[in-house]
Amino acid sequence: YTLSLHDALPIFDRHLVPSKCMALRFLQASAYDHVEFHKRVSLLYNAIETKGLTQNAPELARSWRESLGIPPDAVVAGKIGRPDPKKFGSMLTWVMLNSPKSLHFVLIGAPAEIIAQVRSLENVHLLPPTTDEGVLAGFYNGIDILAHSSHIGESFGNVIAEAMAAAKPVVVNSTPLRDNAQIELVDNDKTGVVVRWRRAFRDAVATLADNEELRLQMGERARSKALLLWNAPVVAARLQQIYEDVLSRKHATCISPAEIVAWHQDHLRRERTNFGKTGVKDRANDICARWLANRRFTRVHLAAARRFVRGIFQAAT
Repeated sequence: YTLSLHDALPIFDRHLVPSKCMALRFLQASAYDHVEFHKRVSLLYNAIETKGLTQNAPELARSWRESLGIPPDAVVAGKIGRPDPKKFGSMLTWVMLNSPKSLHFVLIGAPAEIIAQVRSLENVHLLPPTTDEGVLAGFYNGIDILAHSSHIGESFGNVIAEAMAAAKPVVVNSTPLRDNAQIELVDNDKTGVVVRWRRAFRDAVATLADNEELRLQMGERARSKALLLWNAPVVAARLQQIYEDVLSRKHATCISPAEIVAWHQDHLRRERTNFGKTGVKDRANDICARWLANRRFTRVHLAAARRFVRGIFQAAT
């Protein structure tokens, strides 16, 4: 038996959402009374262990590249994830097939469908899924850019956060009709690049590949953001605050109405801020996506208003 979000919300003392994006989607999907939502939902980012990622280890990067046959002076873009075509997406595959051979790509956990398309490319290096900390440390230290595409977006994006903690700029594609927390983690033109279309994705990777100074600047800003928001001790302290809040029957750590409005406006701004030129077809798709997002958000507010008015009349009678 599976509970709907509407039925599940009042059962638990506190619901934890891993990003502002998911808070907005939760509110839209539950269609629940906003008063109840703001008493039961808190933001708690996923925690990442940054100790092994924040150390600059050039020797580790060099040996990792040597093991893959990658020249020490080559620019390397990487992607890591579970072997699911929807999580890897076709965008990165197209980029690999249409990038210069001097740019190397390392994929960890690529699904069979993508492997079949790129295995013949000399500049693409394929590794199996792994949880080995040594391999992961080599990956994050050895790449220059995290090239993270996905069909279904991210509810948070642990790999993105880990790459940022390792001072790597991140290129992501925006997925406005799906989970889209990746554009919340990556600040376009600051900690990485947000794109909507595959040509823009290729151009963003190429721009970073050609500009080492830009990569380093974005990487340092990315590291600062990761340590500030997602470092494990920071998240643990936030979780302790939430527990104390629940035990004392308070709501200080719950998401406020003002925060929801501000997050929605910021999310729409981030969806409109993309790298690369946008053609007529792209603009039409963007308009449709924003219209659907605004329509869902407005519908939830109207439903809450109707329930509020209905409650007043019921109380009066």
